[in-house]
Amino acid sequence: MRAVDVSQGLVEEARIPRSALGKLGARLVELINTGDSNEQLAFLQSSISQRGLRRNSIDSYMSTLKSVREQSKGVTAIHSHVSVWSRQAS
Repeated sequence: MRAVDVSQGLVEEARIPRSALGKLGARLVELINTGDSNEQLAFLQSSISQRGLRRNSIDSYMSTLKSVREQSKGVTAIHSHVSVWSRQAS
């Protein structure tokens, strides 16, 4: 781990798990930081489920990635925790 400077001081950068979910998260962080809209679009098209696309359009997801990059000037994972849960259909 390496220390990274955030507004509240120095914290340790998280080790992202090498699981499928960890790799997905690491790729998302990378794409936010590079700002490559073509790569972001390809990632979203291959990663967002049909259910996710019913909730929000690809354009909405693209807008969110752009906003995160513009507001943060880049992202660093400082805590890595994965929770898996399910909700029974009502």
